[in-house]
Amino acid sequence: MTIDFKNIPKNKPKIIIALSFEYANVGDIAIFIAQEKMLRKFFPDHLIIEIPMIDYYKYIDELKEIVNDNDLITLIGGGSMGSIYVAAEERRRHLIEAFPNNRIISFPQTVDFAYSKEKEGKQELEDSILVYEKHPNLTFFFREEKSYNFMKEHIKNQCYLVPDTVFYLWDQLDLPADNERKDILLCFRDDREKITAEDIKQKLQKALKKNNHNNINTIDTYLGDITFEANERETILYDLLSHFSKAKVAITDRLHGMLFAFITRTPCIAFDNVTHKISATYQTWLKDVPYIKLADKFDETEILKYIDELSKLDTNKIKLDFHTDFKLLFDELQKVADGEE
Repeated sequence: MTIDFKNIPKNKPKIIIALSFEYANVGDIAIFIAQEKMLRKFFPDHLIIEIPMIDYYKYIDELKEIVNDNDLITLIGGGSMGSIYVAAEERRRHLIEAFPNNRIISFPQTVDFAYSKEKEGKQELEDSILVYEKHPNLTFFFREEKSYNFMKEHIKNQCYLVPDTVFYLWDQLDLPADNERKDILLCFRDDREKITAEDIKQKLQKALKKNNHNNINTIDTYLGDITFEANERETILYDLLSHFSKAKVAITDRLHGMLFAFITRTPCIAFDNVTHKISATYQTWLKDVPYIKLADKFDETEILKYIDELSKLDTNKIKLDFHTDFKLLFDELQKVADGEE
């Protein structure tokens, strides 16, 4: 991404979205889209500037030249906070130190500092606490109770609990309502956070075919090493969501696989991952949603039972409202918009 700072007027009100990701993880793409939509709702006349994580050190000096003390800086939501993604945490600390006079809001995150059980995680946590607590106007939002409780115990900054930003897209999607749902959609990860073994995936597909579930569609929310422009984000997101909207049941170990199922009203069976952010998000926000089920382990009988139950649901008749759960975040944004902070 190229940013022409020379043509950005210093006196124009600005909102910064910092540490976004440019790789083709559709979960992170959805987080950015939701965060930008939310910010435009509260700050329609502000210029929104995105600083991707990969370009952070490239642009930080120029950013400091054009940011005023009354400009709002937001940190991207997601799951990059902690010691698993150290590069992101180092940049987060650097940015917080670079803007001591600005209001900084960290959008909903999952945290993993190895919960202080590992030496590296404990050191990263201590380093981050020193930076966080020095900033006089830094607020954190966390997307599930486990992260919220952990950080509230360890830092003195304001901490609040709200859903993952992608929940905000719940009623803002323009997806076809007449899709015929016939596929079993499998969406599994293959990275450092995976917990679902390859043999379990194979057993799952074998069990599905044995029980006449022959329409199996396999995808991932990570699309590989493709490059894309910022204006292509919504197309990429909608292309992936179309797979969910055509599925009668989705089975996933991706957090945003579960959330994409949720926002497209697709019945879903979710397995946890190594950071436990799926189970934490499920227990905090989705345990009462009838078309989302959490599977503790692979049990063929249980999975087939869930598929049978979920396939019979008419999810369009289920009434839900998650906007009230964003009230704490909305209130903070409104205070900034009103000039109270």
